[in-house]
Amino acid sequence: MMNNKQKESKVVHVRVATEPLARGVIKTWGNSLAMRIPADIAKMYKIADGVEIDFLPSETGNGFFVQPHVYPQADDQEGLRAFYLSLVAQVTPDMKGHEEEDALWEPMGDEMIE
Repeated sequence: MMNNKQKESKVVHVRVATEPLARGVIKTWGNSLAMRIPADIAKMYKIADGVEIDFLPSETGNGFFVQPHVYPQADDQEGLRAFYLSLVAQVTPDMKGHEEEDALWEPMGDEMIE
């Protein structure tokens, strides 16, 4: 007889690119590299000037995906808490405003961020 764990199945989403949507060139911009996104691709994926993006490694390890960064919704308290803690983790002692130790407190539960 099968138990619940044996009955569970996992769905794996696989993306197979047969052709690129567009082609671009990476150029030097100061000390960094810049990637130009064609206008029709930017329009298709709602990417505009100033939109933050995430670079995600491909499963094969020989490439990456780019996607717009998604922030938690205002009513997603767990997501907002995780986002807040990720920001606090980036604070270093040499940053201005870090003088007050009480300024960096961890949310306790039902705080509402407006």
